[in-house]
Amino acid sequence: MRGWAAGGLTALLLLGTVSVGCSETAGDDGAGGQGGDTPTGSAGSGGLSGLDRGDEAPVPDLPAVTPLVETVPVKGFGDAADDPAIWVHPTDPTKSLVFGTDKTPSGGLFVYDLDGSQHAFLQLGELNNVDLRSGFTLGERTVTLVTATNRTNDSLVVVALDEQTLELEEVSKGTIGTLPESYGLCMYRNADGKFFVYVNSTDGTFQQLELTAAGDEVEATLVRSFCVETQPEGCVVDDEQERLFVGEEGFGIWVFPAEADSPSTGSDLPLCESALAGTELDDTFSGVLTRDVEGMAIARTGETSGYLVVSAQGAHEFVLYDRNPPFEHVTTFAVWGGGPACIDGVEETDGLDVTSAPLGPDFPEGLLVVQDGYNGDPVDKQNFKFVSLADVFDLIEEPELEFVTNDECHLGDYGGKARFADLPPGAERTEAFCVEFCQKCADCYDEGDPGFSEGDCHYKNGKPLFVQQDCLDGCAAGANPADTRPLVSGWQDWACSALDDAL
Repeated sequence: MRGWAAGGLTALLLLGTVSVGCSETAGDDGAGGQGGDTPTGSAGSGGLSGLDRGDEAPVPDLPAVTPLVETVPVKGFGDAADDPAIWVHPTDPTKSLVFGTDKTPSGGLFVYDLDGSQHAFLQLGELNNVDLRSGFTLGERTVTLVTATNRTNDSLVVVALDEQTLELEEVSKGTIGTLPESYGLCMYRNADGKFFVYVNSTDGTFQQLELTAAGDEVEATLVRSFCVETQPEGCVVDDEQERLFVGEEGFGIWVFPAEADSPSTGSDLPLCESALAGTELDDTFSGVLTRDVEGMAIARTGETSGYLVVSAQGAHEFVLYDRNPPFEHVTTFAVWGGGPACIDGVEETDGLDVTSAPLGPDFPEGLLVVQDGYNGDPVDKQNFKFVSLADVFDLIEEPELEFVTNDECHLGDYGGKARFADLPPGAERTEAFCVEFCQKCADCYDEGDPGFSEGDCHYKNGKPLFVQQDCLDGCAAGANPADTRPLVSGWQDWACSALDDAL
């Protein structure tokens, strides 16, 4: 059992500063600059967009909100930051914290204050998804449990947050093993006060583990296993209504019963061994939701009312559904740059979290935290962006609300689809192109470049396992790559990490 004090002396707790001001550095357009070689002529080269030189800012083609705060970047290069979780302070909301993962070998668990500064860092391994639940009795105290999947050794990390001192302490009893290639994670506290964690793997398998106290430590017991047909990651539980929402990255969203012993009622059945009967909420072929389905969270507006928030990574969009059946689509929006703080926009979001609890004057109706896959102006390692939930609610109430750009920002990375706006048309999707593209993917996977994890190479087969025929099938179907415009002349010779960054 190891401990970290929130303001303490240990070398594993690092202090940071916030970066929220405007940037007018010429040539930084924010695309693909996190650690791979940027291809000549790509959006990251600074030779195409010219936005930092005072060109007119692009206008989003869908409703948009802007971030008010951005966090200190994570430690790892490339595809590093992944998933956030928000903890609301029980007596002083302005002291609430945001947890964020870094899934690279130098990574672990970051803890941020609401101004985006680094509160703490726990170097625990390659952590992917994180979630938390409060009210757990551990020994003689009540703590918040923070859990995460550790891809270093396929284990479950369990950290206790003392709500009075804000001290953080790893409390797992020994190494809690999880599924091979453990990936996504979400937590559930049921009406009886029992704590559960769901862990999934790249092959579609889920485990539901019950967390119980063993003295001053936490142990886990497997209570249920089930599966979806292809690779999942994001998931979230509606505790009050005992519903588990699961994102199947390439295909859509499922709703399952959250209780381990509840009857599996529903209309659909994923085609895999040990599948549960569930309800298919939406798929990625209907025109509303697009692949990859990634982060998921519940924005509560009442005990049983609110919204399911989902990130559609490939389209740089966020999709809102009604929290209750029939889970109707409410709105789709982007997180765009050019707001009052001149913070760059958001693309390719992995994880997200949301709370509707008031968190002070900047977030009077709650907070939406999203991972940013392209942290620009200046180009830096990935980070997380904080959005006022009040701005999202305004979009719901006024769908035609006009987006007004702060013309003083002169950003290069306004976010969303604009980062490809000045690129010439991409490669024509022909049979010859698909063969060439999938061979490039195969070569990159064979090369074993740790910076290459391109989901656009996959169709039905789960990452990181690459099957060339699967890639060809997806390319022929128009599903991958999702957008060929970044593949400007010469892409065949790019470094693998540059291809990953561009797509």
